[in-house]
Amino acid sequence: MLALRWLRGEALRIADRLDPDPARSPWLHRPDVQPFPPGPDAPTELRAWATDLRNDREARVHIKGGHALFVRVSDPDCTYALSVRPVRLSRAASPAEAQRDGSRTRAVTNQSA
Repeated sequence: MLALRWLRGEALRIADRLDPDPARSPWLHRPDVQPFPPGPDAPTELRAWATDLRNDREARVHIKGGHALFVRVSDPDCTYALSVRPVRLSRAASPAEAQRDGSRTRAVTNQSA
């Protein structure tokens, strides 16, 4: 499901911006990294959620059932929330389908000259 894959990608993107991996960040050097006191860690929770595929089937069924999916993680100073929800789109009938249904369609043209 595209929406779930997108949400997982966004979770990883946000986690990487909040807490970049020193090994992959050329501008961040090991001596600059300081330990952080224990507590809520949003980037770690986002990465864990995005890479945990055990709940993938449950999430897909939840979304396909017409329900929104929310992911909320806390940090010491704020809460991050990601969500996707299904949107039902009505499809416009083609002129051929409209004629089969007995409807009439009329073309509108711009006659200003």
